[in-house]
Amino acid sequence: MNNRVTLKQIAELAGVSIGTVDRALNGRGRISTDTKQRILKIAKQLDYRPNMLASSLSKKRKLHIGIIMSCKPEEFCNHLIHGVKDALDEISTYGVNTEFIFTDTLSYKDQMKAVSMLDTDKFDAFLVNAGSRSVGDWIDGIVKDGKSVVTFNTDVEECNRLCYVGENPYSAGLLVGNMINEILPKAKKIVLFMGFKDNYSHSERCRGVKDAVRSANPNVKFLELEYQDVADSARQKMEQVLKDEPDIQAVFAASATGVWGIGQVVSEMQKDSRPKVFGYDVNHKVAELMDLNICQATAFQDPYWQGYYSMKILSEHLLSKQPITRDKYIIRTKLVLKNNVKDYLLDRHQYDGFLL
Repeated sequence: MNNRVTLKQIAELAGVSIGTVDRALNGRGRISTDTKQRILKIAKQLDYRPNMLASSLSKKRKLHIGIIMSCKPEEFCNHLIHGVKDALDEISTYGVNTEFIFTDTLSYKDQMKAVSMLDTDKFDAFLVNAGSRSVGDWIDGIVKDGKSVVTFNTDVEECNRLCYVGENPYSAGLLVGNMINEILPKAKKIVLFMGFKDNYSHSERCRGVKDAVRSANPNVKFLELEYQDVADSARQKMEQVLKDEPDIQAVFAASATGVWGIGQVVSEMQKDSRPKVFGYDVNHKVAELMDLNICQATAFQDPYWQGYYSMKILSEHLLSKQPITRDKYIIRTKLVLKNNVKDYLLDRHQYDGFLL
């Protein structure tokens, strides 16, 4: 998917608000001639193309969109939220109300507790960061009631959502698995840590790792553990697995929370006896482990753009009847190493996708 020029980018280059940019581009409201000309010049230089919402939206109709997602891990979820909010800024004048419904984790129990208290009648649509396949039953129920649903970041494949916006977790797992092959071509025993076994993204990442490693090393043994996406749980399970299986050579964790818990244990081991750690997502704690040569590589799934495009696609579908042309809108996952991890710590909310 191509990155579109946003009103926020134009606003920051022109030194004005997003609302001022909107007025200049759409020829409404009061704005000085000099400011308008400056904005139009920047828009032309960036090849800005409007999404045509203004010509098709009845302003008497106000939409209400619910965003159901976990608020932890905080650093990762903030990127998702910033992407959603930047997309909302671009349609701020078009009568869209939103409400974030946060849960502590992506567990089925936490998500169902939150949605069971919702008055779904007041919502037209939902963005759902679906924590488990079981959430699909709830999605099917509200779709029958006429609501539109887009899943983002994590998916439920067999349900009636409009589409999914996010990474391909299986392909991402293959990416990490191939890196394991490069570093440990003859690994005999690898531990896979899943935050939640019923989470689509976590299970698919681990499946990708297994398939990639087994394609080069058919005799490798895998152990699978679940840590409920809690760092302390990952730490405790890592301590136990080292007692039970002291000869493990590599560990993969399907989220940054797990990487941190595992990394704390590995950092206390003698260097020549440490298993290699491979992770997922980028945050300051993962970067610290990479700097210490504990985490060898991690995957970056670009949460900002997952949040941005999910809201963009859903709102354009609702407001201007833009068709949903794909079942999945996939954002590429990148492999991050020690020498470039700091580039991925920057929040795109702060630099608009361009490295400073």
